[in-house]
Amino acid sequence: MGPEPAGTVNAPTDLGLSAAPVVCFRGHVQDLGWMGWDCSDDGSWAFAGTTGQFRRLEAVEFFGNNTGGHTCMQAHVQDVAWQATLCMGDGRVGRVGTTGQFRRIEAIRFGSTVRTTCAEAHVADLGWMGYRCNGAGILTAVGTISQFRRMEALTGTIQ
Repeated sequence: MGPEPAGTVNAPTDLGLSAAPVVCFRGHVQDLGWMGWDCSDDGSWAFAGTTGQFRRLEAVEFFGNNTGGHTCMQAHVQDVAWQATLCMGDGRVGRVGTTGQFRRIEAIRFGSTVRTTCAEAHVADLGWMGYRCNGAGILTAVGTISQFRRMEALTGTIQ
């Protein structure tokens, strides 16, 4: 099966309203479903997933605000491999991964067409793997491939 259709809705109006560039995430987590939105507008990084609960991250919704470009994400999904890269303009929600298929996200690529982005993954049996940053137009890859490990959480920021 291929990736689910891209989100085509506007971002929630009460999130990501900072004048600075902001990214927001929310995760679909094993046995919990969709979690709440978390944004980088409070000085912390956006967060999706759980830690210490041994639950797979199955899908991530994301959006950027005040970036002046597009926010992009791509997921490496169990038994699917890399899904297509999805890039969304400011205030538009995108979704990567799957729901209802019981598949783990193993790695994520995250980036912006015009800004520096940073991301970090929390992976089963490895924990937080250290943050990585890349400049405009380069997707930052976090997580693992070919190790059959579930990504449990993702954190990221856009500068």
